[in-house]
Amino acid sequence: MLAVVDQPHIKFSFEGAPEALMTIVEKLRGAFPSIQIQKKSSQAAATEMAWYKQAKARLTPERYLDTDRFNAGLTQKQLAERTGILQQHLSEMESGKRTIGKTNAHKLAKALGTEASRYLSVAKTAVAEPKVKYTAKPQKRKQARHA
Repeated sequence: MLAVVDQPHIKFSFEGAPEALMTIVEKLRGAFPSIQIQKKSSQAAATEMAWYKQAKARLTPERYLDTDRFNAGLTQKQLAERTGILQQHLSEMESGKRTIGKTNAHKLAKALGTEASRYLSVAKTAVAEPKVKYTAKPQKRKQARHA
């Protein structure tokens, strides 16, 4: 159940026994005469929403690394000490100037408590166009003679 009040805009979300909820709603109506009650009939998973898909598309190995290091409360120097990866290389990895290989991805995942796959980019290999060799020589067109 969602209670929305016009001025000021306040949202309340309740779960529980209907009798207890109605008591709370009645008290809210006394305090806020213009209260509106809305029941939510269904919820969608966040992973199915457009904003999530757009945000997920922007996530890159370097963003994961930067975010995971920040969330762990580590500096690049501290992470370098834990992984054995040079601090300069970590900086280059976070800025996207250096790719993260499998070995380093596993070292980072172990130090940060995450999955190595977060730091491995899916290589987009371009399909090479087939090279066509022409072996036959172009034929000359015969011109029609007009009499």
